[in-house]
Amino acid sequence: MRGSASLVGIGGLGALVLAGCGGGPEPGGVTGSHVNGVLTGVLTGQAPVAQALTGKIAFESDRAGNYDDIYLMNADGSGVTRLTHNLAWDGSPAWSPDGSKIAFESYRTGNGDIYAVNTDGTAITRLTRNVAPDGQPAW
Repeated sequence: MRGSASLVGIGGLGALVLAGCGGGPEPGGVTGSHVNGVLTGVLTGQAPVAQALTGKIAFESDRAGNYDDIYLMNADGSGVTRLTHNLAWDGSPAWSPDGSKIAFESYRTGNGDIYAVNTDGTAITRLTRNVAPDGQPAW
């Protein structure tokens, strides 16, 4: 398992499990810099969610300055694409098993609900409608 990295949840916090990450390129193209980018996200509380099927990472960011939105990027940090454009907080991205959608939590209606979006940013669909907040989706 040389050169692999996995994200796991521990009590609501992100943790990175590394196996055999060296300084040079490893099988599958994983390098120390790739792992460093993921580790930095975990340590800053902006834990990305990696998707093995697509080679992309889903994450939440406030880089647009209007609370967090959902973004995708390539595993090397290139190709950052914003999937949600909302003045309310969107976060906690979770990949669908087939890699075609991302579920996320949003407060766009004033209450926490679960939504799903295609990985190209289209077809945002509200999945829950509850007076109590719904959050932290997982497939």
